[in-house]
Amino acid sequence: MLNICLLSKWIFRLLSEDGIWQQLLKRKYLKNSTLAQTVMRPGDSQFWSGLMEPKDHLLPRGEFKVKNGEQIRFWEDWWLGTEPLMNQFPTLYNIARKKNQTVASVVSSNPT
Repeated sequence: MLNICLLSKWIFRLLSEDGIWQQLLKRKYLKNSTLAQTVMRPGDSQFWSGLMEPKDHLLPRGEFKVKNGEQIRFWEDWWLGTEPLMNQFPTLYNIARKKNQTVASVVSSNPT
């Protein structure tokens, strides 16, 4: 339990701060995806593999600030209202074609 709490603190700091170690981890492991979209891969460091374990338990419990919208999932993350949009509007979520998009990509897209 202590490990989960400590790793959750690292995840929180990765998402909320912008220091050198955060930039290094984001460039190496996140690239152009969000933390929620990232999965553990063979060859990842032990530290990163450890961070991947509690993230699925931590992310649904936190509210996110959008900032530029590149790290927040539109439907799955809690960024607007009292819960994720997929829970607030389940019918719309079920018919959405691209469910795992970021807020930035949804806002900048041009519906045709």
